[in-house]
Amino acid sequence: MKRYKILIIDDDLLVGEYLISALKKSEDCFDTFFYSNPLRLLDEPKEFDLIIVDIAMPEIDGITLIKSAREMDIYKNTPVIFYSSERGSDHKLRVFDDDIMALAYVNKGNGSIESLLNEIKSIFWKNIAQENSKDIHLIRETGKALGHHTAQFLQVIRSYAELIELKCQNSDDEILKKLGSHSRVIIKNSEKLDNLVTELQNIRSLKFEDIGAGDRIIDVGTKED
Repeated sequence: MKRYKILIIDDDLLVGEYLISALKKSEDCFDTFFYSNPLRLLDEPKEFDLIIVDIAMPEIDGITLIKSAREMDIYKNTPVIFYSSERGSDHKLRVFDDDIMALAYVNKGNGSIESLLNEIKSIFWKNIAQENSKDIHLIRETGKALGHHTAQFLQVIRSYAELIELKCQNSDDEILKKLGSHSRVIIKNSEKLDNLVTELQNIRSLKFEDIGAGDRIIDVGTKED
């Protein structure tokens, strides 16, 4: 499965540690990176699948940072989410301008981490669903092949067991009688295995619907009077 590189930019180390922990618990396909100095984004350009950035930072504010980053080819189309305690409506509207192009603005506070995780998952959900679909297809094809070969093998075993049982059923020899008895057990167990093979082959009927993100709700907070 593809791994997604998520960069967190915040001057608060505790926020960074908290977000990294939350992301690791939410999905196992996220690789997280943290910059406490936002200028590293410009000084050390690297490809990321998502950038989560604060606004109020001492070196440079998040909006100016992303505006500068958008002028670099490597960050031109990188998805960005602002995660900030700034409450002013001007900031919340500014991040959606054409030179910033944020996908979401999430206010820090009680319950905000759930909102942030929902935004992150909505960005990657379609890709994650497609990856899962590939896994389902592989399982389906493996089940088909394994079920087919197992069924053939069982048929051969059952044929030999039935032949041995037929040869031994009227014998007075104790060894042959035991051999015939064992053959009947093999036949009985092979019937049980047939049911397992059928279940295995039914894996082919699994369906996986590719679920897209749909319309994302952007949290711009409550307008101030």
